Amino acid sequence: MRYTALLIGLLCFSSSLFAQYAPSDKVMHASACFIISTATYSLVYHVTGDEDKALIYGFTTAVAIGVLKELHDIPGGSAELGDFGADIIGATIGVTLLRITF
Repeated sequence: MRYTALLIGLLCFSSSLFAQYAPSDKVMHASACFIISTATYSLVYHVTGDEDKALIYGFTTAVAIGVLKELHDIPGGSAELGDFGADIIGATIGVTLLRITF
């Protein structure tokens, strides 16, 4: 529970800082991938106990969902490379934060 509260607090704090320098769409992409990567990492680590596997699955799942979302946006003309970059940033921060031992 302590780690969940810490993660939520850091997410809120980092989102507000990131929002000052980035459009809200990019913040939403990064935040969504942060949540997806941390949730996947936690689930895989809980099931397997393997940190390396959890990192790979967490990062890959979040980025894959980001890619699928951008591919879905291509016909409408709203796909952006910056959104994909925000997805990668969010996924990286998510798995990195969970890798840190407190």
